[in-house]
Amino acid sequence: MTPAPQGRRYGSLWLRLIANTAEPDSDNGCWCWTGRKCSSYGYGRLNLYVPDLARNVPLTAHVAAWVMLETSIVEPHPLYLACLEMRHSGLQLDHLCHNTKCINPDHLELVTPKQNSQRRYRR
Repeated sequence: MTPAPQGRRYGSLWLRLIANTAEPDSDNGCWCWTGRKCSSYGYGRLNLYVPDLARNVPLTAHVAAWVMLETSIVEPHPLYLACLEMRHSGLQLDHLCHNTKCINPDHLELVTPKQNSQRRYRR
């Protein structure tokens, strides 16, 4: 069975992210992932159909949201490559709000694994 092209149900990946996110309590509140899938660590997960690869690729919801807003990339294949590039850079997104389901880019900061680990232990 061939997966439906990305955007057929939601129109765009951004609309899909918003549709699977709870309304924040305030203007600067968390955007909590409500989608079906979460990793064992509580991070929102989604599959992105990449036509150039002719398959679904898994993405972490907060990484996809952050990359989309930081780079303005919305097309599936370039977005997937940008997410891969971030992963291979060795940097990680730290949740400043301490909420792993949050995908609000204002609550995320790109840090080294050491910084992320040190912050985690301070909490």
